[in-house]
Amino acid sequence: MIGRKRRGPGRRGMMRLPAGSWWRPALVIVVPVLVVTAAAMVVFLLVLDHSTSAARLDLIRTALAVGAGTGAIMTLVLAWRRQWATEHDAAERRLTDQYVKAVEQLGSDKAAVRLGALYTLERVAQNNPDQR
Repeated sequence: MIGRKRRGPGRRGMMRLPAGSWWRPALVIVVPVLVVTAAAMVVFLLVLDHSTSAARLDLIRTALAVGAGTGAIMTLVLAWRRQWATEHDAAERRLTDQYVKAVEQLGSDKAAVRLGALYTLERVAQNNPDQR
């Protein structure tokens, strides 16, 4: 790992937002929804017949439904990303704890404890090739 800068477990995964910055995730959802809704409205106006008021209402309803679907998909993607980051951070935390405990046990007076620490370090290295 020479030349590579190690990042701590808190720096991987999703970006940590400070408390009160609720508007960033909202922007990630709202802007694409507005763009897709406007694009759907323009496409429907160009392609479909909108000569009657009932047809215009159906066109608006359909464009809004497309926008709502886009919002639902964006919300699901953000929730999945947050869940993945949480699981990834928990796994990194477990790995770090296991490594720290094993290193602490290497300094033990008892040979059996030191041997167990070596086996633990070997298991950590075998299960995590990128952390070797």
